[in-house]
Amino acid sequence: MRRVRYYLGGALFWGAFLAVCVLLFWNAQRLARAAGGISLRYGEALEPRVVASALEYARDGRNNAAWSPTFWAVRQGVASANGREETVRMLRVCGDAELLATEPLLYGALPGPAGQGGCAVSSALAWQLWGALDVTGLELELDGERYTVRGVFESGEARAVTQEAADSRTAEYANVELTAMETAPEGTEAALAFAGASGLGTPAHVVDGPALAGLACALCWLPLALCGACTLWRLARGARRLRPWQRQTLLFAALLFFAALLPVLLAMVPGAWVPTRWSDFGFWAALGKSAAARVDAWFALPPQHKDIAVKWLLLEQGALCLAGCLFALRRPPAPRNEKAVEAQKSKPNLQNICSR
Repeated sequence: MRRVRYYLGGALFWGAFLAVCVLLFWNAQRLARAAGGISLRYGEALEPRVVASALEYARDGRNNAAWSPTFWAVRQGVASANGREETVRMLRVCGDAELLATEPLLYGALPGPAGQGGCAVSSALAWQLWGALDVTGLELELDGERYTVRGVFESGEARAVTQEAADSRTAEYANVELTAMETAPEGTEAALAFAGASGLGTPAHVVDGPALAGLACALCWLPLALCGACTLWRLARGARRLRPWQRQTLLFAALLFFAALLPVLLAMVPGAWVPTRWSDFGFWAALGKSAAARVDAWFALPPQHKDIAVKWLLLEQGALCLAGCLFALRRPPAPRNEKAVEAQKSKPNLQNICSR
């Protein structure tokens, strides 16, 4: 019976650890989608001619531009339909609206490129205006402009997403989401160079989405690495009873496994974090200062809807990582040696002697 309890406890222990690891990787994918590319935030709205010029610069093949810009802005508005009227927070996009989607879609799709028309509404707004969730194909008026609902996304707040033209004066774009192509160099420096060459200028704030995704990915591997280190430590303690050639074989196998795994781990690290020379201590000091400055700038950033979602996902990732590390440090329940227990009970002690 004790053996059954031991195996059942071990299965539950490792099953819970595996579930935490799966949740870590799943949450990291959600965070990578929500963080998107490199986001440039400007203190004032960009002029329509600047937006049109930047789009033209990105599409012109002669410029070898490796970044695709998506312009967006958030402002309050009024939505009316079905004889009802609600105050709504509108996300106006010129480009790929999926880069700014932080909630799952329930019906339809997000509005496509400008010219196709349409909008997407939140589930809360759909319920307030029509009393239903699947409202795709119905008409909606946002600040006096008519739209056709193309999709419904899950949100407890009254929100709407629309596609606007580059020269739209109602959007007042103050944010740019830069998506890197395959040939784009990594890092915010390359994104700022594109912003300067395309005429956008220097932004007030920069959010490095790939760096946040890399941090979430590193948190995924931390419990697994800690579990592997604890396992190696226990094997090393037990290897004292092995013969010398057995210990050498075990050490060689561990080093070979680490050498095979190292390229995979380095491929997950952003290029800006990998030094040209590992012995260059100045690189590590500069990297630490740069990371600290980015963290301070990120917390001082005026939050938009996507920033709040990313911060919550980072908190969830940290909590899951902590739970995984606690599982990795804790050993599964060990079986009780019944013979040793019986021998311990039969061994005479002071209390038994006194009772006699």
